[in-house]
Amino acid sequence: MTQLHPWLVPLARSTSGDLPRIGGKNYGLGLLARLGLRTPDGFALTTDAFEAHLKSCEIDGDALASPDDCRARILEAPLGTATRDALAEARALIDGGATGIAVRSSLYPFEDDPRHACAGLFVSRLNLRAEDEVEAALKACFASLFTESTLAYFERNQLDIGRARMSVSLQATVNAAASATVFTQDPLTMNPRLLYVDAAHGFGGVTNSALVETDGFFIEKDDTVRIVARRKGTKRRRLRLGKAGGLDLVPNTSMGFALDDDTLLRIAEDARKIEVFRRGPQDIELAVTPDGDIVYLQVRAQRPCFRGVVELSVDAAGAPPIARGTAVVFGAASAPIREHHDTSRNADAILVAEKLEVRDVPKLYGAKGLVVRYLPPTSHPAIHLREMGVPTLAVGDSLPDVIDRQGELATLDASSERGALYAGEFAVREDRLPVEALPRTAAGIHVLTPYPSPEWSAFLRDSSVEGIHIRGESINNDDVRTHPLALLAYDDDRVDGGDRYLIERRIAGYEDGASFYVAKFAERLTLMRATMRPDQCLTLRLTDLQTPDYRALIGGARFEGDEQNPALGFRGAARLLHPRFVRVLELELEALRVARERSGGRYQLLVPIVRAPEELERIRELMARHDLDIPLGMMVETPAAIFLARRFAALADFLVVGAGDLAQLVNSADRTHEDLRAFADPSGEATRAAIALFLRALHGSNKEVYLPDALYKSLAGSDLVGDLQLKVITWPDRLLRTARGMATAESRGRGSARPEPRATDELS
Repeated sequence: MTQLHPWLVPLARSTSGDLPRIGGKNYGLGLLARLGLRTPDGFALTTDAFEAHLKSCEIDGDALASPDDCRARILEAPLGTATRDALAEARALIDGGATGIAVRSSLYPFEDDPRHACAGLFVSRLNLRAEDEVEAALKACFASLFTESTLAYFERNQLDIGRARMSVSLQATVNAAASATVFTQDPLTMNPRLLYVDAAHGFGGVTNSALVETDGFFIEKDDTVRIVARRKGTKRRRLRLGKAGGLDLVPNTSMGFALDDDTLLRIAEDARKIEVFRRGPQDIELAVTPDGDIVYLQVRAQRPCFRGVVELSVDAAGAPPIARGTAVVFGAASAPIREHHDTSRNADAILVAEKLEVRDVPKLYGAKGLVVRYLPPTSHPAIHLREMGVPTLAVGDSLPDVIDRQGELATLDASSERGALYAGEFAVREDRLPVEALPRTAAGIHVLTPYPSPEWSAFLRDSSVEGIHIRGESINNDDVRTHPLALLAYDDDRVDGGDRYLIERRIAGYEDGASFYVAKFAERLTLMRATMRPDQCLTLRLTDLQTPDYRALIGGARFEGDEQNPALGFRGAARLLHPRFVRVLELELEALRVARERSGGRYQLLVPIVRAPEELERIRELMARHDLDIPLGMMVETPAAIFLARRFAALADFLVVGAGDLAQLVNSADRTHEDLRAFADPSGEATRAAIALFLRALHGSNKEVYLPDALYKSLAGSDLVGDLQLKVITWPDRLLRTARGMATAESRGRGSARPEPRATDELS
């Protein structure tokens, strides 16, 4: 057997002793191969070739002062005889076939080590056919050590570039029908029970850049692997093999998911094995062939995604956003809006970018925030932005609205998974929130939040918080985005052609519109449940969108009229039980049943705006039809709920005082009407009297009653509480203040006997 060239190391047989000569990326491929996972056939060309080429180019420490000159010398100088012999031998041994040769950089030290990802800094070239193409790609890999983005990264992280040595991998190009990046710890919530997968059709360049909106998958990986949630991206473009070599970016005509469930579960099992073997969260890149084989291309340690537990909020209540989107990097800031290529003014600005590549990262140093069209959470730019701590929001097709506001002061709110950009400056509050800072309270605390941040999710799992409340309208607005009746009837004449096209794209990969609606609700609930402890309770409040909000959804105009007073109008249980809408209610109940079956744990159902006891009876019947044996509660938001409190209490397992809507109906004042808003103040005298009447009527029932935090603090220790089991609902950004205020109020109430307040002042 002919001896292999000394500068070639078979990737599948590499060992830890080879690491200094083959670099971190190549060493990682060897580890994957030893785990029995499929990797591309090929070799590592050792750092000897790099050192020989730099020596022939006369590049030393002094030459590094001129990076442009370094790159020019590297690219123009011919390769030495030893390097060309090694390349020729590797090409002869690699069966590139119709897909050609792939040349990928692999740096030692620094790249893919636990402290420095160096993600996307160095060159990879695929589908190379001719000898001169392979040689040019090799020199491009060497030269990529001296680019602006690489040098800026090294300087920022205080890395000594004089120590850096470049190896490359020489492999058969994998014909990718789909590509994916896996983070074995979900980058959005940092939940160790969840892994996250970004995927797209074709080659992986689109998943590692901001070229397309990728599919996203959340997978639970405890004792068994289970898909928790799917988010289908638009994936309007894909990379495919070029006929003359290289890759071509072409339109993507497939509307379905890039990966099927079986492939996802196989990937998850492999990812779990890699994570255990490598003893920590991993960042894994892979390709799926047209035959369905999974080929692993890279593995590195996953970088931490958050700075510690914080309570972060933006005081923009009621302000209309310029754009809404998904947080890629969490945080918040106020600054002028600038386009990112205007490098002279990037510092202390919120930058906006149509697309983003790693070479753009140095332009972002000093930026207050970033708004992009698309940016997969696992992409190379996202990894750098997370390391830099630049709050980032992906707003999709709303990006032109942001670009039009250049020069204006704005506030970027990426404090939770669903974020927004607002015109003007709003207060941003950020406090460290260690678990031990949350005092224990007699009344249980529930938090109203549809989208936790990674910091808050980590806190939730370890805190004394009893549960989470999630509103169905949040799921409709952010996950479904389509009028439910349009989903059920998208293929008939009631939905016009433009809306029908949008709906077909949204539900591609699902059986029909109904299954899509159920899936979106079940996925959001299951995903939220996965961030919680088993003893914590998840409460779903059925959807309570108002008529204008339903009209704003895709296809909504065909199913909704105009309402003069929507806040007082066709909403709540009356809408949910209407013959035209009861099918939607049943879909939400079915989704709750599916989520409960998948995830286990405690669930409750909450009904908004109940006007008559018969409405609760009817919903209880529908719950039985869907095998939902869980507590049923009602919002106390109508005068009927006050006057018929005992009847409602006999039907409901718990009751939640909704002071905002109650104030509207008690005072006959639409809070959305500018001239009537002052009358709808929840702290008004009439509203306080109504709540007092309601609580007194429940004495002797021993019912659970949920109150807003301000009402609870005014009642702690009052005789008005009686035997009621009081609980408190608050927002994440108010949690610490709420708990401390409750503890103070409870201590004051226990310390002295208080007379029962009068109806007009007991809730002030």
